[in-house]
Amino acid sequence: MAALTCTTCRRPFEGRPNRRYCSTVCRRQREAKRRAWDNLTRTAARLRQRAEVATDPRQREHLERQAARFLSRRPEGGQPEEVPT
Repeated sequence: MAALTCTTCRRPFEGRPNRRYCSTVCRRQREAKRRAWDNLTRTAARLRQRAEVATDPRQREHLERQAARFLSRRPEGGQPEEVPT
């Protein structure tokens, strides 16, 4: 079997050619990162949508700031890859 590298912890491991993670722990960590990214993105989109229909300019500004804050909390490095099931 070929030596592979875990996509989460970057440690080499032996396994099937299509295996991505060295353990269940690494796979679940990646799933949690993906879920957190999706939740932050979804929340920011919902806040922006509420800001668009807000009639009060102060409320609109507040909602836009909240959306920007949620987007800034996303981890660096772009969107985590989809975890195959």
